[in-house]
Amino acid sequence: MKRRPFSKIALLGTCLLLLVTSAAAQLLKETAQQKEERMRWWTEARFGMFIHWGLYAQPARHEWV
Repeated sequence: MKRRPFSKIALLGTCLLLLVTSAAAQLLKETAQQKEERMRWWTEARFGMFIHWGLYAQPARHEWV
């Protein structure tokens, strides 16, 4: 592999990694009050997980078995 393209790819990868990690770090700055408010909204909005466990799930296939 030529050195020049490898250097450009490595530099681009490093820049993307720094960009993603800095964006993720900003998302983690949430106070306890903000989290409580967000979870209260989640509960009041009736969001949750719907799991359907039918007979077709027993052979671990889709419903059109």
